[in-house]
Amino acid sequence: MPLLFINADRPQNREEDIRALVKTLHWGRTIGTGHFNHMVMPDQVNAMIGDMLRQHFDGLPGLQDSSLS
Repeated sequence: MPLLFINADRPQNREEDIRALVKTLHWGRTIGTGHFNHMVMPDQVNAMIGDMLRQHFDGLPGLQDSSLS
């Protein structure tokens, strides 16, 4: 199962540490945010979620491109 890990502008986690645990990792980083990146920059976070879903689940019944925007 793919995993999207969205880190803040100054990450506290190292990408290589997470990749060692999860082979299906999608790594994202928001710009200009801290701990609450999903609240401060929801457009950045939503775009990363939409991109990952399109990569893995595009074409599944019930999942249309318009629902990911």
